[in-house]
Amino acid sequence: MSLEDRIQNVRKVIDFLLDIDPTAINVQDNEGNMPYHYANEYFSPRGKRYTAVFILPCNRGADASICNKRKETPLHTFLRSRSCEPFDTDAIATLLCHGAEVTDADDNGNAPLHLAASRLHQVRAASFLLQHGANPATRNSKFETSLHRAGGVISVE
Repeated sequence: MSLEDRIQNVRKVIDFLLDIDPTAINVQDNEGNMPYHYANEYFSPRGKRYTAVFILPCNRGADASICNKRKETPLHTFLRSRSCEPFDTDAIATLLCHGAEVTDADDNGNAPLHLAASRLHQVRAASFLLQHGANPATRNSKFETSLHRAGGVISVE
């Protein structure tokens, strides 16, 4: 099965399930995660090819401002991925348009910029967050700024 076929099948299944129960889009599990948290964590490492999967839940009523028990929005789960591909800024924009905020902090005090800055290959994502109001001086619970997080991933040999 081709990648395009798999993406189309994922979209069909999501549509089918939401046609049966549209309210399921924002139902949280015992950790507070919505289906959108799961989708963002799973599909974000796969890059731009899966942007259509991110847009669909928002078009079907997903609320990207809902936090799980770790105070993570779907934007946090998207950016915490260990993707080697650059994050798609269109997907980030979709999350921001549907309730996520660049200033949302998780239970460790990490704003989305802390997460993007700790992955040096995500320069476009960090730049996008800054353009949309992220504050590089925001400190987390360890009093780290996003600059600390960026500097912490550099290894000097």
